[in-house]
Amino acid sequence: MYWPAKSETERDREQAEQAERDREAGQALNGDPQLVALAQEYASCLRKAGITVGSTQPTSIGDAVKFQVSAQMPDDLQQLSKEEALPKLTREIGLAMKDLECGKKFRAAYWPKYKKNPYIGSNG
Repeated sequence: MYWPAKSETERDREQAEQAERDREAGQALNGDPQLVALAQEYASCLRKAGITVGSTQPTSIGDAVKFQVSAQMPDDLQQLSKEEALPKLTREIGLAMKDLECGKKFRAAYWPKYKKNPYIGSNG
């Protein structure tokens, strides 16, 4: 049996409620003093490794390396030869390893708090 379709008003209300929950979750995560301090350490470590960090907010710093790497990738990866692809892959693995090392304390503190305050933000 199919349920009746939700009205536009009901969908709008649900979206507004979700947006408010998300805003509150973002404030809880970005306003947490421990996460803010760990995000600053994380950003400093990334910068020392030569990685650009656009934001040190706890809700966005985890994507710093991912977005930097994806921005540097050619549009059509299938057109790369093995000789062209291998250095790019090696660089991407190196960046990922630096990101893991720099962010391990931050992530250990962030994810349990994220579970209590799930945040979608601009990524969802």
